[in-house]
Amino acid sequence: MDTLRILASAGLLIACGGDDGTNAGGAEEAQPQQSTQTAPAAGSSNNKVATVAAGSAATQPRSGGDVTDPSAVRAGSGGAGSAAPPAAGSGGDALPPTLAAGAGAAGADAPSGATADDADPSPGCSGGTLKAGESMQMLQSGGMSRVYVQHIPDKYDGKTPMPVVLDLHGGSYDGPRWVDVSGFKKLGDTEGFITLFPSGTDNSWGATEQMSADGQFLKDLLAEIGKTGCIDKKRIYSTGCSMGGAMSFWMGCFASDTIAAIAPMCGTPFFVLDMCKPTRPLPVMLTIGETDNLNCWEGMPAGIGNPCAMTVFDYLKGVDMCTGDPKDTHDGVCHTYDACAAGSEVTVCKSNTGHGVYTATNIEVTNESWKFLKRFHL
Repeated sequence: MDTLRILASAGLLIACGGDDGTNAGGAEEAQPQQSTQTAPAAGSSNNKVATVAAGSAATQPRSGGDVTDPSAVRAGSGGAGSAAPPAAGSGGDALPPTLAAGAGAAGADAPSGATADDADPSPGCSGGTLKAGESMQMLQSGGMSRVYVQHIPDKYDGKTPMPVVLDLHGGSYDGPRWVDVSGFKKLGDTEGFITLFPSGTDNSWGATEQMSADGQFLKDLLAEIGKTGCIDKKRIYSTGCSMGGAMSFWMGCFASDTIAAIAPMCGTPFFVLDMCKPTRPLPVMLTIGETDNLNCWEGMPAGIGNPCAMTVFDYLKGVDMCTGDPKDTHDGVCHTYDACAAGSEVTVCKSNTGHGVYTATNIEVTNESWKFLKRFHL
């Protein structure tokens, strides 16, 4: 794991976007770059939010290390190695009916966007200031000014609690340049959930240790959105690719009192698996590319030192107290433990891609991940 920590701290982890096991544009690594985080203004207090003007210094990509022009990997760009997400609402086999965590009814989907009888409205449901639309924001956390993009669907009315999805960028990216990569933004518009695109420190994520400034930032961000917006505190999820996938594991393992389920992609935990001890069974859907050259499916750890997908799958079986053998799901693309404590499930999928999984043709990664996530709540 020493090699992994060095790579993670230096930002030498590839961004997602290419479908051939390399970085979008063909680069293998993102170079260490200058921090995009800015010191708080004199007299500022933690957790104060400010709108960031487009093109301000706090939102600019770091110099010298961009893997490619981000437009080349955004949805619908059509560029080489583009990571155009699958269209929202298109087909694909769903998982077999199981009990949603705490739902109490076989195969029942957790409500998406509409008020649920068991929703836990946040304080922002009474007099919150959040409005529909997309904007860059800045939040004071840990003595630093942190940048994120919030995308609020048009159907948001400020009164009906909405689910929230954290969509965490890959290495060398930031939140503003990740907005159109995964397809969750567009899916949130149709399904009715808020999507947040935060920027990690130095365009990477501190996901190797339990004490993490980035982890605290994400917790602070969710608390702030709960104050200003009307969200369902029982339905907060995390997803992301590469380093963003690793950070989603961090959120699931170390913020399980807040995160209902996770759908990490193109990345497994950067911390020792034994450190993952969530306070409750944790629903997980992990997707790794078949020819991913930074991650492995089974056997010895990958070149950067993180555990293989099947090692994580087996470990989470124990965490979620699953019984029986895994079942083939999604036409055999995925394997699922569906007899787990509290109705939880653990799924691992092998997309027919390299490192970037959003271009898969054997599974609609974004749609199927959301179908999985929305079935679980705290």
